[in-house]
Amino acid sequence: PSARLGYGLFAGAFFVAGLMRFRLTETISEPESINYKELLNVYPRSISEGIQVWGHLPRSAFALFIVNVVSMFSLNIFLPVMLFWIVDDLGISELNWSYILTGMFVSMILLSIPIGKMIDKYGKKKPLIIAYLVWLTIIPLFLWGDFYILLMGTPLIGVLQIAMMSSSSALFADLVPSEHRGKVSGITGFFTSIAMALGQLAGGLMYDNFSHSLPWIVQVVFVVPLLVIIILYIDEPRKEREAVIN
Repeated sequence: PSARLGYGLFAGAFFVAGLMRFRLTETISEPESINYKELLNVYPRSISEGIQVWGHLPRSAFALFIVNVVSMFSLNIFLPVMLFWIVDDLGISELNWSYILTGMFVSMILLSIPIGKMIDKYGKKKPLIIAYLVWLTIIPLFLWGDFYILLMGTPLIGVLQIAMMSSSSALFADLVPSEHRGKVSGITGFFTSIAMALGQLAGGLMYDNFSHSLPWIVQVVFVVPLLVIIILYIDEPRKEREAVIN
């Protein structure tokens, strides 16, 4: 019953969010109407245009795209098997795991506004670098931690989630002009979904056929190169601040 209640609340929240999005204001001055009959015909062309759009954007935008896609692949290597690892390998009960998850989401709520202000004040690249450094810090916690270590580490998970999502989306908005954002968003979602599916498949195969800890260990293989790409190949646009946030 509790699982049904949880899924019901989840579905209800998405329904309310969908209704609220009807109030969003269109950014395109004269949007074209959607011709549903042509959707299947233009699908290959849309993918081609989504790939070609990177030729009109700065190198940093494409580097950020690569970072996001590979990050989703890496994250989804351990997500499908995380509960098995926590309960069966670390010996943490399902109830205690729910406490850890609660602490994680509470920390995300409490840290979202401070991290947002930090992004506005110090830029988007630095918080993104911090997020990936935190990612490396979290790996040992899940490999050798217990209930109390993971519970105390939940603020780090909150920093990782909020800093990565907020700084990445804000940086994309700076790097991609409004006329290209639709294509970039679409092609990013397309390849991200493929990466997530492949990551979950890879994680399951690693857990079942090689080692239960391997999905966590390989995170280093992906996170370190991504951190190097962020530092060397992503340049934050220099813009004069129009307002100072006090």
